Order: sequence, then C-alpha cells, then structure tokens
Amino acid sequence: MSASKNGSSRTSGISFLPSRGRYKVLLTGYELVIFRKHYTDYQFKRSNSIKNVLPVLVPNLSYEDLEVNEGSVAQVAWNELLETTHEKRENELESQMLEYCGQDTFGMVEIHKYIVGSTKL
Repeated sequence: MSASKNGSSRTSGISFLPSRGRYKVLLTGYELVIFRKHYTDYQFKRSNSIKNVLPVLVPNLSYEDLEVNEGSVAQVAWNELLETTHEKRENELESQMLEYCGQDTFGMVEIHKYIVGSTKL
C-alpha cells in the first residue's frame, strides 16, 4: 500500500480516503482479467470492463434505473459525498453509491455463473 500526495492510500485499485474522521472506500476501474487473457467477444468493443462485458453476457442486468448508473456519474457523486456537509444529502449519496457498487458486485456474480455454466461439459 502506498500513500499519495492527497492523503489517500492505494492498493489493488482500492482507494481509502479520509473523510471527516472516517475512511471511505472507492473501487476504481476494475477490469475483468479473465476477459483480457482467456475470453473475448467482438461485442465487448475491445474492452474488458464490467460495463462492456455485462450487457453481452447478462443482458437482463442493467444500470439504467439507478440514480448513479455509470462511472462518470459515480465519480461526481463520490466527490459530492466527500464534500457535503448536509447529512440528508450524504445519506442519499451513500445509498446511491452502495446501490451502484452492489450492482457491480451482483454483475460479477452473474458473470461468474455464466462462465461456470459455459465451461461445464
């Protein structure tokens, strides 16, 4: 783990940022290594990010109904979450970010199920 100039520390794409006496965690730009090395599809558009892989392998799982529904929106929400002094807004943003990250996690589980199901003989 190494510390950066702004006081955050990084390890494996996870940033721990001090915020009002507590640490918040941000997962940054994970790529799905298995798709870089072992599985490819032209529909991934030369990217192995979950946002490109998920719609191809698990098309019924979508981010479009979420308030925070893509990485750039998540970055804006994250910055606002760190800066806001309004508890109500902080709770809203935290809930939206947890929902977004939960969708990423659920998406990874569904991708895993797809891979395991595709490799059974």
